[in-house]
Amino acid sequence: LSLSPSLPHSLPLNSMNRRQQAYFSENAKFADNLKDLGFSMRWETPNYVYKIVLQSNPQSVMNVAQAKHKGLKNHIGLLYETKVNENKIIIKKVCGTSHSMSKLPLIPKLSKNSPTSEDIECPPGFK
Repeated sequence: LSLSPSLPHSLPLNSMNRRQQAYFSENAKFADNLKDLGFSMRWETPNYVYKIVLQSNPQSVMNVAQAKHKGLKNHIGLLYETKVNENKIIIKKVCGTSHSMSKLPLIPKLSKNSPTSEDIECPPGFK
């Protein structure tokens, strides 16, 4: 699967998030590159650069759709492994901002008492 320049930025990012979830289930870790998720080596479209940012905590990852032009939104996908009733699950959330993104935000820490996607807070400046 390639990242087609004609697709809206949210489709590849949502696909990255789903594939990260599946990859984690099979490998007990998140992928650090798009090739491992089954995408072609193309990390850019005319409007977006797609990145995977592994965190120092191996139970979290941030997928990024970074706009290359003003007027386009930047989006990040946040994924965390957590436990609910002793079962390990992946929770995720997509956050966006219309501000330029010269550097990537830090992934918010997940509270141990936050077992649902609704409890994930977007980084400052993102909704």
